[in-house]
Amino acid sequence: MTPGQPSQKVLVERFISWPKVKERLARYEAIARAFPLPLLERHRESPPYFCHYMAWRLGTWVNEALFVRLEELLRHAEGLPDWDHERSLLESAEYSDYWSLMWQLQIAEHLTAVGTDVRWSRGGPDLSAMINDNRLYVECYVYRKSFGIALFLEDVLHMLGDDIKFDHDYCLPFALPAGADTTVFLDRAMAPFLDPALLTRLREEARRRYPVLVSNPASTLVIYVDGDDTDAYDPTIHQGGTGDPDTHIRVILKEAVNAKAQSNRLASHRPNLVAVNFLVSAGAQLAFHLREIQPTVELPEPIDAVAIGAVGIDARLQRSDLLLIKARDPVHPALPIVAMPLEEAAAYSGQPPQG
Repeated sequence: MTPGQPSQKVLVERFISWPKVKERLARYEAIARAFPLPLLERHRESPPYFCHYMAWRLGTWVNEALFVRLEELLRHAEGLPDWDHERSLLESAEYSDYWSLMWQLQIAEHLTAVGTDVRWSRGGPDLSAMINDNRLYVECYVYRKSFGIALFLEDVLHMLGDDIKFDHDYCLPFALPAGADTTVFLDRAMAPFLDPALLTRLREEARRRYPVLVSNPASTLVIYVDGDDTDAYDPTIHQGGTGDPDTHIRVILKEAVNAKAQSNRLASHRPNLVAVNFLVSAGAQLAFHLREIQPTVELPEPIDAVAIGAVGIDARLQRSDLLLIKARDPVHPALPIVAMPLEEAAAYSGQPPQG
């Protein structure tokens, strides 16, 4: 680790505007109730990120519409029974938990649109709702693995300029240091950017020939400085790899359902649906875009159905955004109301179903 404070702590403190955090907490009451200032300030000393995921967004984001949307989602969520059971997710210092929380908020909003008596968990799956006189239990999952760490790195370094770029191989294994090793990894990856003279030299070089490689800090992750003169671009400097999309789809779907097979007592809460959001995995989105989705995933015994999507908070989740790719036979009548079956989605797109 670099001498003194970790690099990410130095940069995070440089970029988060705490006056802006306080101003927004005063403006958005539901956000303030969920993320009070003492909670946000407490995590300024929490490795590996040295910030709460919401403090970063409140103190750096410029798009006010996203906070209006978040306020709407939180107002809805806190009005549902047992919201207090989500406290641990709100208090977490894990940067990736932002996406997990947002997905739960979106699913809660969606269930309210298609059902009644939506409730947060009191020891079972994340949410449940009455769908045509049947209680359906929904477990929410964001496929994030190492992508949350990579996105934190991008979020912070992009504050230094949009010409700082990131790349990694797609549809192939990608793993960044986890646990206690994450702090050291982020420190080393960000350390070069504490030297403004170095960044100036890299940008001068990029004007002559780019991309200018800065580092390959772990796995296939590459950090580089981009240029804007197409005549100076050299495609031989960096060439990323792409694996087989079909194989990647099979692997990530299996990983997603297996990650939730023993979670939150699914086996004793039926019928249930595991709703998976692949938003933070660019490789997953690429694979689904390149191939027709095939229902090749096998359901572990505790899981009745799985649906997938890739939706951010700026969009209101619709049934057509949640694709029901696998369900036990016979399909429970509540499931097609919440998620669009694969066959219907194929007919909607004009393509024959695969598998």
